Amino acid sequence: MKILPSWREKRRYLFIKSEYGVKNWHKIRDNFVRFGGMLQAAKAGAMLINSISTPQKYFIVSINRNYVDLFRASLTLDDAHCVYVSGTLKKVKKNLNPWKDLKIKQNKKNYGKIKKRKTNKNKKAK
Repeated sequence: MKILPSWREKRRYLFIKSEYGVKNWHKIRDNFVRFGGMLQAAKAGAMLINSISTPQKYFIVSINRNYVDLFRASLTLDDAHCVYVSGTLKKVKKNLNPWKDLKIKQNKKNYGKIKKRKTNKNKKAK
C-alpha cells in the first residue's frame, strides 16, 4: 500500500559550512541533543547525507521540517553555520556548488574547459 503524500515525513536539507568538516558532525549532533533534548533530537531525525571535501568544508544534513530552527540554533554552539535550506536535495546540489568559491568552472562533459560560443558570423560563413 502506498503512503499518501500528506502522511509522509516532510524533510528539509541544510547545506552547512564547518571549519572541521564531517569530523565535526558528531560534535554538532551531540550539541543538538544537549540543546533540544533527547526526545526532540529523536523526532528531528537529523542525518548526514553528503560531504564535500574542499578547503572550506561543507556537508548536507537532512532533518524534519519542524526542527530546522532548533537545529540552526544549535549550530551556534559550534564553528558551523547553515548556508542554505531547501525542500529538495536536487535544488541544494544545483544552487550551491562549493567550487564557486574556488573559482573553478565545473562542466559535466569537459571539466575546466571553456566552450566557444557559436556566433552568427560562423553560421553565415558556412
